Amino acid sequence: MKWLGLCVASVVLGASPAQATNIVFKNLCSETIPLYDNVKEEPLAKGAEIRRTLPDDFKGMFRSGSKPQATLGEFTSAGGKLWYDISIIPTGPVGPDLCGSLQLCKEHTGGVGYNVPMQIAPQSNINGANCRVLTCYEDGCPDAYQYPKDDTKTHDCPLGTDFVLTFCPVDPSKPTPAPATTAPPTPTPTPSPTPTPTPTPTPTVTSTPTPSASNNASQLDATNSGSHSGNGTSVESPAKEDRSLPDSDIDTTVSKLHANSAASAGDSTPSPTTNAPSASQTDAPSVEANTKSGQASQGATILVASLCAIATALGVAVVVVVRRKKALLDERNQKTPANLDQSLM
Repeated sequence: MKWLGLCVASVVLGASPAQATNIVFKNLCSETIPLYDNVKEEPLAKGAEIRRTLPDDFKGMFRSGSKPQATLGEFTSAGGKLWYDISIIPTGPVGPDLCGSLQLCKEHTGGVGYNVPMQIAPQSNINGANCRVLTCYEDGCPDAYQYPKDDTKTHDCPLGTDFVLTFCPVDPSKPTPAPATTAPPTPTPTPSPTPTPTPTPTPTVTSTPTPSASNNASQLDATNSGSHSGNGTSVESPAKEDRSLPDSDIDTTVSKLHANSAASAGDSTPSPTTNAPSASQTDAPSVEANTKSGQASQGATILVASLCAIATALGVAVVVVVRRKKALLDERNQKTPANLDQSLM
């Protein structure tokens, strides 16, 4: 097979100067890879790498595990070159023989030839043709040997070219899983205290005192009764008092009665109240108008009552004057001539 072709090429080209080839094996799988070199296994931990130096006459392969149904990375030094390929030719209870396709080889052997993704990448001398990167992400990948006569899948680089063989290389067509991160605990917000609303003080409405008509009437009655009682005393004075009261005294008494009546009327008039208008009076002009009209009517009533009191006082004064004069006349009439004779004797 392909090994025979490599041997023939080596014989034709002849011997070449020996040059060492270094291969670094990397494991990007999620588990340890048992690196097998057709002689023994060597564990390759997850994320780890191993370096190997191949002799100038090396001919062999590397895979994950010792079982033959696995993805192979094959290397052969011959003719001054390092030949390399990825092989997924199926194997089973019988060999692949001369099957002409991957599917026919699976049917003939009853097995498979793939187990893990693999990539072989030359680190120098890359030309994009025969010396280039080979990658196999899945079974049936186009870069790998699929049947024994699939010789176009063999590539070569000059001896001394270093390589990196990666198990489970990153597939750029698939999203890279994000690293698992533990979300920080969400802090519990501290509830802010609810401010207590300050109650708005209600303004106190001060009502304007309204003078009472009954109080004015009672004050007027008290003034009139005082005037009557004073006049009655002067009328009912005993006979032993001096009744020869001159007219000037009577006029003086009448003047005093007028003065008392005027004073009573003045006292009965309510003093104006000067209060600042409350909020309700400012906002309700109709209420203020009613209050003013009520005060005006009460003032008119008080004025009429005062005039009546003055008229009553004048009437009483006239009666007193008349009675005084009548009393003087009666006293003079009682002095008879007999009394005069007795006084002469």
